[in-house]
Amino acid sequence: MAIVDRRYLPGLLSVRDRLPRLREIILIDGEAAGQPAETRRWAHVLAEGRSMAASDRQLFEKSWRQVTSADLATLIYTSGTAGQPKAVMLTHRNLRYYQQAVLTVMPLAEQSDDGGITRMVSYLPMAHVTGRTIDHWGAMTRPVTLSYCPDMRRLFEILPKVHPTALVAIPRVWEKLHAALLASLPDASPELVSAMPEEARLAVLTTLGLDCCRVAPSGTAPLDEAVVRFFRAFGLPLTESWGMSELSNAATLTPPGAYRPGTVGKRFPGMEIRVTGDGEILARGPLVMRGYYKDPERTLEAIDPDGRLHTGDIGSLDSDGFLTINDRKKELIITAGGKNVSPSLVERELQRHPLIGRACVIGDRRDYLTALLTLDPRGPVDH
Repeated sequence: MAIVDRRYLPGLLSVRDRLPRLREIILIDGEAAGQPAETRRWAHVLAEGRSMAASDRQLFEKSWRQVTSADLATLIYTSGTAGQPKAVMLTHRNLRYYQQAVLTVMPLAEQSDDGGITRMVSYLPMAHVTGRTIDHWGAMTRPVTLSYCPDMRRLFEILPKVHPTALVAIPRVWEKLHAALLASLPDASPELVSAMPEEARLAVLTTLGLDCCRVAPSGTAPLDEAVVRFFRAFGLPLTESWGMSELSNAATLTPPGAYRPGTVGKRFPGMEIRVTGDGEILARGPLVMRGYYKDPERTLEAIDPDGRLHTGDIGSLDSDGFLTINDRKKELIITAGGKNVSPSLVERELQRHPLIGRACVIGDRRDYLTALLTLDPRGPVDH
């Protein structure tokens, strides 16, 4: 069965002959030209469901009780940065455990200013694990007012209208905000920002729509420590987290009041984090995926017989259990001179410039490095 928006029906029909097991197409909105006979409207499906529910008052109760915590809840495709995208199998237990772990480490009700209701903006892609975990399933487990941003480039327009109490953002969002403030303030070093009157700091955050934000974790990629210190000087409790699709989104998180520079926090309760001799981070526990869908070979490569997920990330643990991420195991560049170079560190430094959108450093088996750059025509902030 395929549930499809009318705009995407032509694309689906173009590969229809390659989908022999497709029995039915559900069209979300209205009719479409050239739709095949097996197409039904979404309104018809809803009407059929209501009819079934009316004929058997216990149908819903019996249906949901058939689902167990070990059952597959969803497939999340990896981004493919390390090769062919893989379909990560996440169970109901994975997802429910993640939500409970987040609330244990970061009690959002205590961080809210509206009777325990968290205000959030949904802007991340729902095809990826962070958007699904935070905006989709997270909003099912606690009181949330969720405002939808139709285009990620409009986030800075939406924030002042919502004044979220929690904002989960990717590093590029924080970097753009940082660049914009640096351009508008005469001297925005963390030391001088800390010395500003509290009213002045609050006024800046109010302009951005972040004056009510009590929870501000960053994830999906490393964030420059200078950016973190800058926003924390304003009173925004920016911290970092770490995880991946194979870990149901995240396995470590830093509460607002426990930030330690350069780290991505401590492991969630019930999770085990270990660092091997070559620096690779291994994780074991209830957040580890069931495996890759119909791909036992790569599942065995990722999860060893002891149930530990080999993440491919290089890092270290300090004596207090705080995790630091240094690089990806397969992304180190070895130059012709034998030097090991971390491209992500160079790329991160380049992307701090307000005119640079993306940077890609290459140089494997060469005696020099080259950076491929794309410029950001919108400048420091997407207005």
